[in-house]
Amino acid sequence: MQWQPGLERHRLATGTTAAGIVKMAGLAVSDLRRGISILQANPSDPPADVPAPAGFGLPYGLARLPDGRLLTADRSQSRIIACAEDGTNWESFGSQGAGGGQFQNPMGVAVSDEGRIFVADTGNFRIVAMDAFDGTGWQAYGQKIAAGSVGPGRFAGPVCIQHGPGGLVVADPAAARIVQLAQLDDAYWDVSSQGTFRNPAAVAVLPDGTIIVGDLTREGLSIMASPSGGITETILGDVLRYPAALAVTGAGALAAFFLPTLALCSVVRDASGWNVSLDARLDQVGIRRPTALCQLP
Repeated sequence: MQWQPGLERHRLATGTTAAGIVKMAGLAVSDLRRGISILQANPSDPPADVPAPAGFGLPYGLARLPDGRLLTADRSQSRIIACAEDGTNWESFGSQGAGGGQFQNPMGVAVSDEGRIFVADTGNFRIVAMDAFDGTGWQAYGQKIAAGSVGPGRFAGPVCIQHGPGGLVVADPAAARIVQLAQLDDAYWDVSSQGTFRNPAAVAVLPDGTIIVGDLTREGLSIMASPSGGITETILGDVLRYPAALAVTGAGALAAFFLPTLALCSVVRDASGWNVSLDARLDQVGIRRPTALCQLP
């Protein structure tokens, strides 16, 4: 592993960079106080907040729809929201409940390459899939973990989901595990072994299918080929701890922010290994309660 100059444990200064690493510009971030904001190229510039006619509530998770709009889950009003970066074409879908077209405190969203929408319906202990934002093709999968029954198809509260070549990857921190589903069917359930994680709250999937996991009780990022295959490598462990959100930014690249410093870093895998640089401290640009990141075109 190679580190860029100037990186020190918990005492990071902005300004370090590396060739090929995606910087702040081109990232959207959801924040429980600000809503959704677009980060600027200059780390000292305040982010541009996305206007929302009816607000974002408590936004968790970020993804992009096929039409280019941003997608987030509003935990406070049990719905999902879509809008353009300038706030236009704003619409919401869903209401509180456990039936069709309903969510209970959702905390994650993902979109497949084919445009299928997935929602981590946290309070209903399930994953919801839809063919379109209006709920067409609604499919609900999963139920609450019960005594003596922990899976397949059982969740303790999915919070972060990402879609990749191997299907949907789900972080279920209350059950201390990562699940991958090629299809929303028990036959495709692949889960990490007990004890692999303690509080996995963030996941990302690189284009080659590599799964990156951030565990809030562990230092660094965990690399997996599949949940059942276990952790194959841990990176950044001697630099930063408590990874809280991840976003894929390229073929072998991702953005990540860490608690409690709210340090936003770029991580790139190349022939020499994993390289990291600090882009900014999110709290220094007014982002103090971030929940998710998303790469923009």
